[in-house]
Amino acid sequence: MKPQTIIDTSVDLCGPNSLTNQQVMYPFEFAPLNQYESYNGKFLKLKYVLSVRIMSKSHINPQEKEFALIIPHTPSLIQPINQELGIEKIIQLDLKLSKNSYALNDVVMGSLFIRLLHVKICRVEMNVIRVESIGRPLMEKSRTNFKNIQLVDGQLVKGDIVPLRFFLKNLQLTPTLTNIADIFSVNYYLSFDFIDEEGMKYNCATEINLYRGEKDQKDVRMIPPVNIVDLEHLASVSHLYIGESDHPTEEQENVGGSDNPTEEQVNSQPNEVPKQESDEDKLPSFGDDFKEEVDEETKQDDTPKKSTSNNVEDFIF
Repeated sequence: MKPQTIIDTSVDLCGPNSLTNQQVMYPFEFAPLNQYESYNGKFLKLKYVLSVRIMSKSHINPQEKEFALIIPHTPSLIQPINQELGIEKIIQLDLKLSKNSYALNDVVMGSLFIRLLHVKICRVEMNVIRVESIGRPLMEKSRTNFKNIQLVDGQLVKGDIVPLRFFLKNLQLTPTLTNIADIFSVNYYLSFDFIDEEGMKYNCATEINLYRGEKDQKDVRMIPPVNIVDLEHLASVSHLYIGESDHPTEEQENVGGSDNPTEEQVNSQPNEVPKQESDEDKLPSFGDDFKEEVDEETKQDDTPKKSTSNNVEDFIF
């Protein structure tokens, strides 16, 4: 079958004698059209191509770019399915589904109730099938089996209820396309195979409608870090001091007055010899009780030991 054009529309971007060597951007917009979602199947393909043509005396090849069109859509009427299926006088069953239309990431839930069974069924399988049809009237051209699910493995008798529950998210499905431009259709079916002890298959199927729902919007913006410091209560610093020994504090400046002491102040101060810190002064003070315990232990044993106290956890001397 030759490719057929479903939609063909064009707009003029600029008039004659208006193109120059400079880079120019020409905005364009297409009026609302009968839009169909892009489709790439086994036998059929629906694609959109944007083509740019420059009319000149010399031939210039048109520039083409293919793009995909996705159309989210939710059916206006969604209702449950309660349908009788089977083969006359051999198998009769009631199929119940939670709804007749499913999103592409939905879950199919339902049950099969066996009303009549005149053969010995040992296995029941379900298949998700896509059928591509084309022409006027529509003729089936391709049948694709996406999923085979084993529902029953064992003897099946009248009155049994077979639960149905499977996910569509992991299947490469597309929305149902019905009579696109009077050219083709894409339909989906749930097919049930009842297999007896001799290997004979009894098949019945029902159609389901698939649609592309609205995508979940996720906020991917980065949240800036929160400043937990209260800047209003911070005081400004007029001078930067590297060390306390080199520069006096603000309180010392206020008490002492001027930076340079007079000779009287120097002479009045007694000559004090700086006291050198001993090794005992460098040790942390833990209380009198703790020191007594340490002295008693050192007298009993000259070797260093690990002492414990209620106030201090582990210290080694």
